[in-house]
Amino acid sequence: MVKFTKNKYRRILAVAFALILVIALIACFDVFVDQTSASYSGQQSKTAGNMVGDVPLSQSFKPEKAHLSYIEVRIATYYNTNSSAIMHFNVLNAEGEVLTHMEKPISEITDDEYVRFPVDQRLHTSETYTYTLNIEGLGWEKAPMAWISLASKNAQKSMFNPGDLTDKPHQVNAQFGYEQLNMKAFFAAIGLSLLCGLSLMTEIKLGKRAMMVAAAATLLAVPFLVFFIAEMLNDWSFFDKKIEVYLVNYLFYLLIFTFLFSIINRLCISVIISSALFYTVAVINYFKLLFRGEPVQIWDIVTVRTALNVSGEYPLRLSSVLVVTFLSMLLLSFLVVRVRFSLKKFRSRALVSLSCFVLASMLVVSLFNTDRYSIAPNSLMQSLGITNNVWNQPSNYKKNGLLLGITMNAQDLLVEVPAGYSEKAVVDAAALTEVKRARYATRDELQRTYQRFAVLDKYENTRADMPITKPNIIVIMNESFADLSDIAPFETDEPVLEFIPALKENTISGDLYVSTYGGGTANSEFEFLTAHSMAFLPTGSVPYLQYVNENTSTLPKLLKAVGYQTVAIHPYEASGWNRPEVYEDFQFDKFMSEDDFKNPDYLRSYVSDADSYAKVIETFEKKTSGEPIFIFNVTMQNHGGYGKTYDNINYDVKLSEYPGMYPETEQYLSVVKSTDDATRDLIEYFSQQEEPTIVCFFGDHLPSMKNGFYDEILGQSLSSMDAATMQKLYETDYFIWANYDIKEVENKDVSLNYLSTMVLDVAGIDMPLYNVYLKDMMEEFPIVTPMGIFDKDGVRYDCVSAISDGSEWFSDYARFVYNDLFDEAGHVTGFFEYPMRTEPSVVN
Repeated sequence: MVKFTKNKYRRILAVAFALILVIALIACFDVFVDQTSASYSGQQSKTAGNMVGDVPLSQSFKPEKAHLSYIEVRIATYYNTNSSAIMHFNVLNAEGEVLTHMEKPISEITDDEYVRFPVDQRLHTSETYTYTLNIEGLGWEKAPMAWISLASKNAQKSMFNPGDLTDKPHQVNAQFGYEQLNMKAFFAAIGLSLLCGLSLMTEIKLGKRAMMVAAAATLLAVPFLVFFIAEMLNDWSFFDKKIEVYLVNYLFYLLIFTFLFSIINRLCISVIISSALFYTVAVINYFKLLFRGEPVQIWDIVTVRTALNVSGEYPLRLSSVLVVTFLSMLLLSFLVVRVRFSLKKFRSRALVSLSCFVLASMLVVSLFNTDRYSIAPNSLMQSLGITNNVWNQPSNYKKNGLLLGITMNAQDLLVEVPAGYSEKAVVDAAALTEVKRARYATRDELQRTYQRFAVLDKYENTRADMPITKPNIIVIMNESFADLSDIAPFETDEPVLEFIPALKENTISGDLYVSTYGGGTANSEFEFLTAHSMAFLPTGSVPYLQYVNENTSTLPKLLKAVGYQTVAIHPYEASGWNRPEVYEDFQFDKFMSEDDFKNPDYLRSYVSDADSYAKVIETFEKKTSGEPIFIFNVTMQNHGGYGKTYDNINYDVKLSEYPGMYPETEQYLSVVKSTDDATRDLIEYFSQQEEPTIVCFFGDHLPSMKNGFYDEILGQSLSSMDAATMQKLYETDYFIWANYDIKEVENKDVSLNYLSTMVLDVAGIDMPLYNVYLKDMMEEFPIVTPMGIFDKDGVRYDCVSAISDGSEWFSDYARFVYNDLFDEAGHVTGFFEYPMRTEPSVVN
């Protein structure tokens, strides 16, 4: 039975509460002005938008929303100038009437940045408008250009570029800012406020049976409502999912709500607590998406890191969705608190809690190992089309939902502490390493070693104590590069790789064993830049997203400490794999992404290796002469997506034995052939430079060939391969070349975690003890990957536990990795970062 309360004080309180909410909403009316933006930047961006002359650069568009606040256009001025020229910006309607006019001095425009032009106009979303850009008063200076790209969205219609004769549709690279008064949200908030007041004025009295029905309805309905609210805060993505995703999410929410109810045994309390917890996580996710573009992860919640960082670094501004969802949760709580229900029998509670726990655990396990780039045998979720897009977590959360997204990544939260781990164990192993390598130390360093570790044996110094010029270090991590004939032999109508395999002089080369296949570039980066092996981290983990921080010891950090300038180059979107934050933590001085390439050359849809290398050369030539530089170039040209046909690629390579059967493979071989050509030009350039320079080149992983080509050449399907055969798909190629004399070594097969140590060794740079340890370990176990381990005799082991003789190497290695990544309080910094003197370029 539902009726209004007769308690006048309660009525007064309810009315006052509702009025306060309504007054607060009216006072904060600006909260309901939603500010959104739309970005228009397609592929093959270039500085080709001509704004000088009698005819302006013009771009027509249809506004996505009615109130256009501003338009931002990316401009290249090529220099910081004191030019007196003026840029004119106009917005016109279909009749040619000028709606907005603005003039901006060229001298106030920063090269390669988006220039904002305020518009503040209410437009009709069904009509077409035009904005124009024109420069007057330009003298001898090089004319600024607007960035343009291939048209990608319908909102920006035809572009007129004076002097452009291309027939492909282009668009100006622009960003539109919109303001929209969300009256629906405002009235919804008013309605929810009144309902909150009304709920406080009512009394609900139900009989036993009616209360049971209300309890069942509450337990079934509230999880769905909380799911809906959480997804509204998750980039308004509730309606962007498949039916299977809705069902799995609802089941997961229901199990959690029911489990907590069985534990607390007070339905109203358990539902309110569950709802509050989910809502808190959803709000944290909302702000993290808003400010960082990345969704919340379970390790953020556990450490409370994100909440503290967000609140400290960004202004937390209310929005209409926050207000409406908060009032919805408030009303839900006011209603649920009336439902008084509990289970009388402990046995019933135990049965419910155990059942929910088992089912929820099964659901959690089924959500693990759902990486979209790998196939897990008998995966229920993958069969339902529910996969973890590890490269693009915002997309993953939008597609699968907040709860599933968090759960998919939760498998990587807990890293097992290595057996026998302690800070003392790490220090002892470090001390032993220093003692073992004391023969490479100077006499002063030997004396310090004796004092620290009471060494009784005396070693003689075996290296000449003379200065060595630090060479420049250029590292090319080439996307999806591999010699596929290493997997199994096959014939092509012309050679694919001619230069790279023939590179012998002053070169160390061989097969490179990596920890990922078909994707997961970030893990290859991680292994090279930290020298840590993925063999000691959870399967499916991505350290760039989960583990690394400013304390992680890295190659750029070491090189920076000994005088190197450190630069990272990646000709694609900067945000992938959380690179901006990671590279800052790794102490790269500068990170250049696709936005820093002017008029790049594209092969298929990606910046060509030739252009990526050109940026390397440009960066090298800009450095101060005589000062060493470390450049880490992650290319994009050979990235997956070989099934499309492109008009900007020469399909040179054909499979002789399988004519027309595997066009995707032939496309891959054709683009890799161009990598070989570009790499030849890069080596020729540095061979002519006077400064000593090392070039390290390697492939990050094999390309994923879903057309059956690997099955064909290996004679069996991927799903039926044993671990030893599968490891062939985890091999790429590498070389280390120098433009001066070094010891030449062929067929030196190693795993990627050792490669940066080899580079330091060849360069003659004093290494920290950690790298000294790895140099010694490499002689005993040259290949260490999650897929398998090889000893110096070529014997393969499936895992560390299968190794009897030499297992202490892995015990120490695992402790070192754990100490550097996870033990902040006991971090043995000196072992990882402070260099000791070692023999240069000794590679056996």
